[in-house]
Amino acid sequence: MSDYADLVMHHIQKRRIEFATAAALFSVLLHVAILVWLVLGPIEIPFWHAIPDASPPRDIPMQVQNVAREPAQPLVRDAEPGSSAGAQGPATLDANSVERLEIPLDRVDVEPPPTDGNALAPSAVLQELSLPPNAEPWQPRHTIMEVERTAVRDELAARERRRIPRLERVIDAPDVVYPAKPAAATIAAVPPGADAGLAKPNLATMLRRVTSAAPARQDAIPIPDPIARSGSGVLAESAADVTDMQPIESLLSARITTFTHRRDPEYGYFRVDITRRTAEVLPVLAKDILFIQDCSASMSEQRLYFCRQGLINSLPLIGPEDRFNIVAFRDQVESCFEGWMTNSVAARTRAEQFVQGLESRGETDLFTAIRAALGFTVEPGRPVIVILVSDGHATTGLRGGAAIIREFTQANRGAISVFSLGTTPQAYRYLLDLLTYSNRGDSRLVTRGRWDIPKELEGLSEEVRHPVLSEVGLGVAAATPCEVYPVQTMNLYRDRPIVLYGRYPRNLDRVVLQATGQAATTRCDMIFDLDLQNAPGGDGEDLREAWARQKLYHLMGEHARTRNPALIVELDETARTYQVQVPYRDSL
Repeated sequence: MSDYADLVMHHIQKRRIEFATAAALFSVLLHVAILVWLVLGPIEIPFWHAIPDASPPRDIPMQVQNVAREPAQPLVRDAEPGSSAGAQGPATLDANSVERLEIPLDRVDVEPPPTDGNALAPSAVLQELSLPPNAEPWQPRHTIMEVERTAVRDELAARERRRIPRLERVIDAPDVVYPAKPAAATIAAVPPGADAGLAKPNLATMLRRVTSAAPARQDAIPIPDPIARSGSGVLAESAADVTDMQPIESLLSARITTFTHRRDPEYGYFRVDITRRTAEVLPVLAKDILFIQDCSASMSEQRLYFCRQGLINSLPLIGPEDRFNIVAFRDQVESCFEGWMTNSVAARTRAEQFVQGLESRGETDLFTAIRAALGFTVEPGRPVIVILVSDGHATTGLRGGAAIIREFTQANRGAISVFSLGTTPQAYRYLLDLLTYSNRGDSRLVTRGRWDIPKELEGLSEEVRHPVLSEVGLGVAAATPCEVYPVQTMNLYRDRPIVLYGRYPRNLDRVVLQATGQAATTRCDMIFDLDLQNAPGGDGEDLREAWARQKLYHLMGEHARTRNPALIVELDETARTYQVQVPYRDSL
């Protein structure tokens, strides 16, 4: 049975092969025929014409082959009634007809005007008309315009022109010259003809010296003035350029980490952490701290209970030389003290009683509360720190997040450092983050539950407890083109370093950063010459994305302050380039 089945299957397979071969040959012949027909043109097929054409005949388009001009017809007129020409058609204009036209009619519809004796007779021969000579084209400069009313006196044109003397260019002049007190400039001046002695170079000179790969200056090591006035001009300066700033980079430590990636062949990225070298340098500054507590109905009594606990626990963290105050707000603002209160046991007891009496009710006027901080006095060298505890949702007064950020930031101008604590995961993070980022601060958010509010508030108070340098400003040397954020940095705290993120060209070897600050009554500056090529590697993609996010925050802060639509375009372009999401895009 199996042999018979095998025989049948073999026969079927053989038939399949024959049919496949025949089909392949037919296909080849058909394709060859079509190819020959396309190359050589249509081939007459005997039976093709027998098939009727069902399509309607097409009209042959009109073609113009020759255009013949007809001869001009002679001038004709209608024949008179009764004449033989009337039957034969229109008559030609012959000599007899012309004579008859000269005979006037008995009546005319319009009487022609009388003519004088010099007029041409009907039989007069018309002379050939001559064309007028070609007129000269009009030129505007040939036209003389008359001055109808004199607006400027003619004697003004006779006055001599006063020439400004040419200013000689100063070679290697400093790009930035910091202001100097008159006393400091007088002391630093070198009498002509005398030995230079010792002098302290200005900041611009120090930046140029560091950039030119010269050894970085050390603290308390003076620069001899004859060397500074060598013929090169690189270190040349005048007495007016000398400032009273004190170099303190030897007291600080700048740790740099870098990151480069093959997908970004043009730029590299770095992070700089600036901290104190030891605990003995840069003593802690006396500060003024202001707690602003939201007591509106949106806080709810449950969250306000834990906020009261956090405030009471933060009071012992105030330094002995510090001053403080507590402001509670809803639709109105209420202060614990009239102004700054010196830290004492009695003051803390009164503040604790004030906090225990806070109740949750009313609307939320957040802008009026933070604007009240601008009414407190600010003393030079004494940093002012504001800790805002709120959910960020304003229900009365100025309610727009961008408007609140813009109005407060423009009025503050970096004088007060603002930190915030969002008391709920549903807090208005756009307002809290951008308000603090634009005013030398930072924000925290309680993400788990209201029972974490005391711990987060105590941690924030601990971080800002020991400021050592205030009014910090950042600068980058012109020879090291880097894009560094944040532009407005936080102050330097003992337990919280200054963190900077930068982007630099891959071919750059070093970066020179300069920062200024206020340490009590002393104005200080810091210059850091950082090696990019030999710096340790950073956190990989996290460092690159961190720089991009810092730039996004900077652009969002500028947009909230200026409302410039071009910043939105740059914001989206940065997000696409670095593949990061724009935070709070719906709030912009």
